[in-house]
Amino acid sequence: MKSINIPFRFEGGKVPDTTDTGVIAKQRIADVLATRGSERVMRPGYGAGISGLLFEPLDPLVFADYRVDALAAINDNVSIANIRDIRISEGNTTRSSGDSTLSVSVVYSVPGMGISVYTAVVDSNTILTEESTF
Repeated sequence: MKSINIPFRFEGGKVPDTTDTGVIAKQRIADVLATRGSERVMRPGYGAGISGLLFEPLDPLVFADYRVDALAAINDNVSIANIRDIRISEGNTTRSSGDSTLSVSVVYSVPGMGISVYTAVVDSNTILTEESTF
């Protein structure tokens, strides 16, 4: 399997690609998390919309509901990885300024590669950053 490296860029006049299934799985999980539902033309069920959590009450029930929806979205759209768990935690939150930070960690395995964790961090100042451990 071959995939374009993300972020999209040119190197030496070419678009870099990868055949590393671990990298491909991580990129696909990140794409599903960063895409809002109904954002893709002809694919209204694609996406988990992590940035939408910033505008919800920081409540365990909201996190549990999002976890179920995100798990379904990733399982439906990322066939290369087996999703084992999704963890949501709130970071430093300043209620007076309205700023909030959330992190969503996806624990997954790729056949023949072991268990990996992809963590997406969303805050109200920057949309999406990533911290990955392999």
